[in-house]
Amino acid sequence: MSIFNRLFGRRATAAKAPEPIDYDEARNIVADFGEHLEAKPVAPGTVRDCSELPHPKELIQSAFERLFADGVDPEWREALKIAYVALASWQNGVGPSTVGLDASKMNLDADPRELARAILARQSVGKEVLAASETEWRKRTEDVERLQW
Repeated sequence: MSIFNRLFGRRATAAKAPEPIDYDEARNIVADFGEHLEAKPVAPGTVRDCSELPHPKELIQSAFERLFADGVDPEWREALKIAYVALASWQNGVGPSTVGLDASKMNLDADPRELARAILARQSVGKEVLAASETEWRKRTEDVERLQW
């Protein structure tokens, strides 16, 4: 059971909640995102396609905003802030392959010249997506501080 499911659990809800999103639906959406994040963690410096998310990115964003607006248990606040900022690692138009350099998958015992070639090759792939993710990451971090979440 994921930390997000333990935190928010599953509550029976009617069909899609009308706008604005209700608190219970927000909890379920954030729990789904948390499970997704735990099952498929995103390495720092990498970006995945929004189509992989369990809900539309905008809906997940709204769910986080609702939870923070209504208040969350201080014990879980930091984990939620990290997950909220991590949402920047999913962007539209990435496609089926992860963009960016995942250092955890590099063979550090390889010839340094081969490593350098691999790094240079990955730098040119998806520059726009990586830049968009980095910009959104900064904005989300600033939002957390500005809104005092």
